[in-house]
Parts: sequence; structure tokens; C-alpha cells
Amino acid sequence: MTEEKKDINLVHIVLGHSYLFYFAGLLVAVLFDTFNHIPIMNMRSDNQLGLILLVAGTILILWAQKTTRTGHHRKSELPYTRFARGPYTITRSPTHMGIGIMLLGLSFIFNSLALLVSTMLCFFITHYIFIRKEEKLLVDRYGDDYRAYQKKVRL
Repeated sequence: MTEEKKDINLVHIVLGHSYLFYFAGLLVAVLFDTFNHIPIMNMRSDNQLGLILLVAGTILILWAQKTTRTGHHRKSELPYTRFARGPYTITRSPTHMGIGIMLLGLSFIFNSLALLVSTMLCFFITHYIFIRKEEKLLVDRYGDDYRAYQKKVRL
């Protein structure tokens, strides 16, 4: 296995753990909500906003996956454009952003404070633990090219 393949596999392992963390947070929130539902608002759930967020998050994830399958990390003359394609021009972690947006949508659909709190906690913990670890691996692998990308795309 080449060194680049090993590096990419490590990145995917870190990402896999972060997705499992989101899933665990979702399970805990659903379990809590099943026995002790606390609404976000004292009104019916906001299904329209929730549905919009659910669809938007899904589209963001699909767009990110399509971008990575079509040569997201191919060589180019400009370091920034090596990484900045598709949704990666907006955020360095579009899949995580998409998952967070989807879960936020579910929070509104089910009017669940537990799901909202779980989503926010998972989003911030994932960002500060898993995304930082992933980005360190990418900096180690791609060096100044990835640092230039980080400066251009802050989110």
C-alpha cells in the first residue's frame, strides 16, 4: 500500500469515528426524548423548516461525495484549487456540515429539545476532536498546499 493510500485510509478512519459519534448522539437523544419529551417551542413542530434543513443537508452530503469521487484531490497549479472544488469551496467539512444540518432539521420536525441539544453538542465535539485530527493528517500529508486551503476556506 502506498504512503498516500495509508494517509487517506487514516483520514477515513477518523471520519468514520466522527460519524459514529453523531449516530450515538442521535440514539441517546431519541432514547431521552422517548421517555421525557421536552419541546423546543410551545407550538406544533416546524415541519417546513425541518424538511428544508433535512433536504439541504442531504444535498450537501451528496454533493460532497460526488466531488470526492470525481478527483477532489487531484494536482493543480494553484494549491488552493487542489482542494477547493464543489462544496469544499464553502466549507472544509461539507459532510459534517450536512449531517449537522440534517439533524437540526430533525430537531424541528420532531420539536425535540433533546435532539437539538444533542445535535449541537455532537457538532462542536466532532469539530474540535475529529475534524482537527483529520486536518492534522491532511496538513501532514499535503503541507503548505493544505494550509493555503485552510486560510482561504475558514469554515
